[in-house]
Amino acid sequence: MKVQHMFYQEVIRVKLNMTEEKLLKLKPIFESILSRKYGKEIKITALRYGQHISVGDK
Repeated sequence: MKVQHMFYQEVIRVKLNMTEEKLLKLKPIFESILSRKYGKEIKITALRYGQHISVGDK
C-alpha cells in the first residue's frame, strides 16, 4: 500500500504547461472517450483549463 501512495505523490508533483494548441489536440480524445463510455456521439462545445485557457467550436 505504501508503494502506491509514494507513486501517487510523484504524479501530483508534475507541472503541466498547457497551451491552447495542446487543449485543441486533447478535445477529440476526450470526445471519443466519452462517446465510447456512454454509447452516444458526444461533442464538446467548450473546454477550459484553468482561468486563462479555453477552446470552443469555431
